[in-house]
Amino acid sequence: MAVTGPIHLDVDITGKVAIDGALHTQVTVHLPDPGAMTDPPIVMFAFPGGGAGRAMYCMEAPTTLAYSQARWHAERGVVFVSCDHLGTGGSSHPDPELLASPYPVAWANHATVEGVLALLAKDAVAPGFGSLEDPVTVGMGHSMGGNLTIVLQGNRAVFDGVAILGYSAFHTVLPAPPGHDDTPPPRRPRMLPDDGRDLSAPDLHAQAIRRHMNRWDAEEAAEMKRHEWGLPLASKEMPVAGRSMNAQGVVSEEASWITSPVFIGCGERDVVRHPWEEPKYYWRSRDVTLAVIPRMSHGLNSATTREMMWKRIHHWAVGGAAFSAEESSTYRD
Repeated sequence: MAVTGPIHLDVDITGKVAIDGALHTQVTVHLPDPGAMTDPPIVMFAFPGGGAGRAMYCMEAPTTLAYSQARWHAERGVVFVSCDHLGTGGSSHPDPELLASPYPVAWANHATVEGVLALLAKDAVAPGFGSLEDPVTVGMGHSMGGNLTIVLQGNRAVFDGVAILGYSAFHTVLPAPPGHDDTPPPRRPRMLPDDGRDLSAPDLHAQAIRRHMNRWDAEEAAEMKRHEWGLPLASKEMPVAGRSMNAQGVVSEEASWITSPVFIGCGERDVVRHPWEEPKYYWRSRDVTLAVIPRMSHGLNSATTREMMWKRIHHWAVGGAAFSAEESSTYRD
């Protein structure tokens, strides 16, 4: 199927959060063939994890397109929007201390969603694509992006469904390789730094955890290094709020406020220590799906089994989030 993209856009969010000055976020859009869109049309907004940029969802290189989750979904009729958070990647970088709480970052993501939907409604993303009004919306967040998606959906119910990838609604714990301490950090005050484990430290323990967490094996790591990616995969900066996001119970309350369908996805070796306990934290949702993908680490889109995750998300979005949105609309009418 023909795909239009990547289309890189700056979204003006000035005045949408309680931070002075001009602000924007940067997104990359992949559009499907207009005649082959899902029915109803679906728009996925994907938010990256800490230390990553939006390119984690749209990894494209002259040598391969096989790592691009964005293109994969667009080829199957979904509008896919990869988003940089405020304070990361190509988005505005205000004073880091203004992003010490997750709320301004989450509200900025809300403004990004509204801005992109407005452009799609006016046929202003790729003129000639056609006006797209009132689509089914899915919010997808990986790791830190999962935390912020829970905060946003729990407080404002922005999306028709949310996909939380590689993040625990109870306690996000970094997996340690054999021979290294895997004791979870102690509980910290809610929404306050930090989780007690600094992966930016240059010590061998931190490096071992980082390698073990993000790549399944050395072959996967080598394959990733072989390509020259079109967008930088890492973000040099991340919101200060990211320091608190591994604390026990940090978003358990917000998770319990979510009433829309929820997709929980993680790898066989990931930061979700007990995946089968996760659904109970979304107890107000009537539709919770869990998928644990084999031979996948926290770096889900580098895994050789990444397409298994993408398929699960796609079918959930079509059969869960879209159905729920239709059901809600019928109920309102």
